[in-house]
Amino acid sequence: MAQDDTDQALVEKVLEALPAPNKPGLGDEKRENALDQSQINRWISSLNEEFSLSDDTRKFLHALVLLWNDFLEPSHSIVQSMGHPEASYIHGMMHRREEDFGNAKYWFRRAYPLDNQSQFDTLITKYISDLNADYSGEWEPAKFVDHCQKDIKNPNYENVQAAEFMAMSHYVISNN
Repeated sequence: MAQDDTDQALVEKVLEALPAPNKPGLGDEKRENALDQSQINRWISSLNEEFSLSDDTRKFLHALVLLWNDFLEPSHSIVQSMGHPEASYIHGMMHRREEDFGNAKYWFRRAYPLDNQSQFDTLITKYISDLNADYSGEWEPAKFVDHCQKDIKNPNYENVQAAEFMAMSHYVISNN
């Protein structure tokens, strides 16, 4: 299988773990229908066996799926010790969910620009459109933090956040 085909198969498998009807909230609340940590750990092990992930890709995807399923601290533990822009970005996502908005902006500043920023911008625009999320203009994670801080209960922002998860998953698969 060609690398592009492998990447696309992996993207599809990861997006199955981020089901749109089961989107996380913008805050740190735990949902009843989220996967438990042992299920997530088995999933990442299975994914690693099937696709022979690089160590960084495995960690990024593990952190993202933990965060999607409301395990903020375990996600934080993974990305906190990594020095990559992608880890800083995921770190910012985690602090935004904690409603630690200043810290989220700090980590987003550390993340930018990503190595292939234009690719990420294209991906997030695509996923925002796919989820019919209402968000216009260039993607700026700090600006999104400001929106969340003003209206943390806006259900449309959950769609934007879901698009961000999908875009970051796709991005780390394509770039690591």
